[in-house]
Amino acid sequence: MSLQTRVLAVLIAVDELGNAILGPSPGTPAAGNAHYTISQRLAEMRLEHRRVGCIGCAALTWIQNKIFRIPGDHCTEAMRGFPLDLPSEG
Repeated sequence: MSLQTRVLAVLIAVDELGNAILGPSPGTPAAGNAHYTISQRLAEMRLEHRRVGCIGCAALTWIQNKIFRIPGDHCTEAMRGFPLDLPSEG
């Protein structure tokens, strides 16, 4: 396993931890679920046209595209291939 793969795995784990720490939020199914990331939480909020989701996804996309030079929409990529309903019980 390369160092880059390990760093990415740790960053995803920290992102999931952040979502769990933020806890549940009305109307956002992924909020607080330890299997989801903050990016996925923001993606669901953006689908509901909530301001925090729209601004958060725009900021993360800018960072991904301009700083890391990875093309694409960050929140859409975060949701790609994820099940619509993932239980929080592990």
